[in-house]
Amino acid sequence: MKSLDIPIEYIDYRKFKPSVRSCLERSIPKAVFKLTINNVQRNFRAKPKRLTMECVDYSGETVFISFFGPSVFAPEVKDSTQGSEIIVEGSPGAWDSQIQIRNPVIIDREMVGRVIPVYKSKKGMGKRAATIAEIRDELDSRIYGISQMILDSSNLKEHQILSAIGSNSNRLTDFLFSLHNPESVEEGDALRNQANKLAALLIAAQAYRPPRPDIPDSEIKITQHDLDDVVSRLPLQLTGDQKTAISEIVSDLRSSRPARRLLSGDVGTGKTLPIIITALAAQRVGAKVAIMVPNEPLVEQVAREITDVFPETDLLSVTGRARRTAITGNPILIGTTALVHRLKADPHWTPDYLVIDEQHKQSTNARSALVGPHTNVLEATATAIPRTTALAIYGDMDLSILRESPVVKKVTSHLLGPADKRRVLDCIARVIEAGYQAAVVYPLVEADADKNPKSSVMQTLDEWEKHFPGKVLYIHGKMKPADKIAAIKEFKENKKSLIAASSIIEVGLTAVNLRILLVVSPERYGVAQLHQLRGRLARKGGAGLFFMMLDNPNVGQETIDRLNLLVKFSDGFTLAEHDAEMRGFGDLSENGENQHGDSKGIFRGVRLSPTEVVKAIELYNGLKSS
Repeated sequence: MKSLDIPIEYIDYRKFKPSVRSCLERSIPKAVFKLTINNVQRNFRAKPKRLTMECVDYSGETVFISFFGPSVFAPEVKDSTQGSEIIVEGSPGAWDSQIQIRNPVIIDREMVGRVIPVYKSKKGMGKRAATIAEIRDELDSRIYGISQMILDSSNLKEHQILSAIGSNSNRLTDFLFSLHNPESVEEGDALRNQANKLAALLIAAQAYRPPRPDIPDSEIKITQHDLDDVVSRLPLQLTGDQKTAISEIVSDLRSSRPARRLLSGDVGTGKTLPIIITALAAQRVGAKVAIMVPNEPLVEQVAREITDVFPETDLLSVTGRARRTAITGNPILIGTTALVHRLKADPHWTPDYLVIDEQHKQSTNARSALVGPHTNVLEATATAIPRTTALAIYGDMDLSILRESPVVKKVTSHLLGPADKRRVLDCIARVIEAGYQAAVVYPLVEADADKNPKSSVMQTLDEWEKHFPGKVLYIHGKMKPADKIAAIKEFKENKKSLIAASSIIEVGLTAVNLRILLVVSPERYGVAQLHQLRGRLARKGGAGLFFMMLDNPNVGQETIDRLNLLVKFSDGFTLAEHDAEMRGFGDLSENGENQHGDSKGIFRGVRLSPTEVVKAIELYNGLKSS
């Protein structure tokens, strides 16, 4: 969908303020004035070059305007002469008792007497008049095509769209023309508001999914006997949330409508159990089951969790190292994205039940490649990506939330700066001395010469070893799979007290003695990643400390606000909702890859908040159901 610029504001060049001083006294930030030039002073030897005009406004008062640098050579500036009349837009000001117009812009004569739209500056377009001319030429050539594109994209009738956005126009073409040619600033502002609603409505159309049709082959006839038998063999009791989630998932699988469910299991609430139980129950009745996880250590962990309790289960691990032997029997496939490539070799093996664990780590394309028309899909996460949050709440995904934890734990989170390093080090030392463990997570494995070495795993090992000799190990994504698994095993068995790691430990690490986790340069991570890292703490109960250490003094306020979400909220789904509100939902189209950020719209110059998108989704769903 090719976007079209819309105005970011409108300026009324039909009316001029008679007095600059009056505007200054009334604190008017910007206005348009008609001035007569009395004198022009050019000082091109100054640095920067300067041209100053002594003018008179309509009240008869002397006003000074100055231009600096390259702007002194603009034709409308350098060709100005004594006695000529100019129209100037700028901010009223005063200096040394002289009335001034700051940041002056001389207005083209052809714009005088009109309401002028202002567009976000485009590369290569210096003058406002040129920008307006180009956009109007584009509008003239595309207005009918854009109108048809809106109709096609929305799948609504023209009168439904115009009524929904509050427009009095009879045609979309009339609305688009008026948007760029309003009769007044007030009318333009109202039209811009309607354009925002239209953009949100079209994004809502992306999120809309028609009711899924029944497909008999999607039905997995799990018996209550098989389900009860699996549950009875568990070495622990299920929480109420886990029981509810299992019941909802099984109900989905028994239906002839292909399931699309999000299992939002907060860190420590045991979302793996509903996955394993429903996967085993589905396999017992002959269903083809695949579980996709983000890394190889987690493949090993999930497989081990199954075989420890159900040793007779037929499993097949699929990783980048796996040989492409034929799939015999009916094993549960557990793998990384290597599953996508593996199943291309067996095109007749399409999952009846596909579980995507830690869905924020998997691309939309990787997921959809494994899904057939009849495939039941369960996506699981501790912190849903904004796009999935939107689809779960307002789209076509059903939702199960786990909030109950089988153990009692308290993890507190802190956002820190360089001045807190000594305090954090002392805290880590006390925890290790008490027999517990700590983890430090870095954004880089190895730093380049021009990057901060204190932001990498390998360049900081010697420093940690000096503090805790013989107690440090490391792990990162560039290690051989066997070495990664061995390092995690050594840490889990409490043979080392501190692990320096990349974000690979985000999932798959369950070390019962881990009590402190420090993330260096947390601004490089998303909220979901940070929440997952925090979830490594106190896995079997107790207290934990989560530190986010900022090293970059140039981190912006928006980033600080995002990181403070981790300090304020501990519940994963609540965190995901606030993250979505802050960052945007991303591309809500069916195969959208943009998992967060501004949702794609038809208009450039429109920035929509998730709240506006949510309202549009509710409105759109109502229009489609009426």
